[in-house]
Amino acid sequence: MIVRYYAITASGRVGHGAISPEARYCAILWQGEHRIERRHLTGGAWKKLDVEVSSASSSVERDSEVWHSLAPNDAGAEILATSMVDVSAAPLRVAAAIDAQLREQGR
Repeated sequence: MIVRYYAITASGRVGHGAISPEARYCAILWQGEHRIERRHLTGGAWKKLDVEVSSASSSVERDSEVWHSLAPNDAGAEILATSMVDVSAAPLRVAAAIDAQLREQGR
């Protein structure tokens, strides 16, 4: 399944995010933190993210669903798509596999 990774600067913090609409996975790992911050989104948001995540563009617009999912309360945030990875894992291990890749992005 495709996972899109992002570099994020928001609310005075720097971090990395990951979104996989197919896995219903959206999370941020802030620099210096160990806990991955999950985002819980509505069904309508996932439909929009499915289109946006598969886009080849690295820029993220302020009115996009990606922006609303990763930095909903920071109009001055900076979000840049950095990579797209095809992650394959057993169904019960998908989140753990994406978590591992997200931690790797933060190194």
